[in-house]
Amino acid sequence: MEPASDEVQIDHVTIAGSDLDRLEAAFESVGIDPDYGGSHDEMPTHMSIIGFEDTTYIELIAKDEVGTAPLWNDAMEGDVGPCAWAVRTSDIDRDVSRLQATGLQVDGPHDYSRERPDGKISRWQLAFPGEGEPGSVLPFLIEDETPLERRVQPTPSAEAAGFGGIDSVVIAVSDLETSVSTFETAFEGVDPTHRSVSTGPFAGSTATFSELPVSLVEPGAGSALSERLDTIGDSPCAFVLEASSPETVREHVGALQTKPCD
Repeated sequence: MEPASDEVQIDHVTIAGSDLDRLEAAFESVGIDPDYGGSHDEMPTHMSIIGFEDTTYIELIAKDEVGTAPLWNDAMEGDVGPCAWAVRTSDIDRDVSRLQATGLQVDGPHDYSRERPDGKISRWQLAFPGEGEPGSVLPFLIEDETPLERRVQPTPSAEAAGFGGIDSVVIAVSDLETSVSTFETAFEGVDPTHRSVSTGPFAGSTATFSELPVSLVEPGAGSALSERLDTIGDSPCAFVLEASSPETVREHVGALQTKPCD
């Protein structure tokens, strides 16, 4: 996790719900079959993965046991959907020290692990900068302790549909300037571009960063996005996917749209 855009790499994004089968079914309905990833050792949760060829992935997470999860508990119970994002680091201790030196609060690093369906164990460390739910505004950091391929493999149906990876994250925020300032603190030297969007699902005041794979939007009053913000607070509201083959994506989506109902 460094200021330069080519070094700030999305690792994965998280979609939370109360029922993993239902989350999987939502993607299956558009022709993408998630891969079951197993249960977490430190949380009463299990997850599925939609992996891409660039090694980024979508994590679908829900509880598989009774109890309170230390991460994203309310998001799972509330069927929030998009709730977090993570960036990859090769030296989590260095990045934690750098962020702490800016005055930001950082929780971690902490050890996490997951047993895959084949019995292999994937281990990694996480650190959570900033306030609020981890990954809700600033991304949380992840460094692998076991090979990355133990955590994620490309999902064949995602590749077949023409999707190549996660391009960027859209975050709904209640105070755009405060959130911009937070990113300027965390990523020294970034230069935000402000604009006003008058129509569409992201209507409101926005800020983008040429150096970072994230857009911020403070929605207009009365919009669906504003209502979401009032309910769950600052949080990712959309994930932008990269098309490795735009023509394949168009053909895939078109086929789904024209498929007759059973």
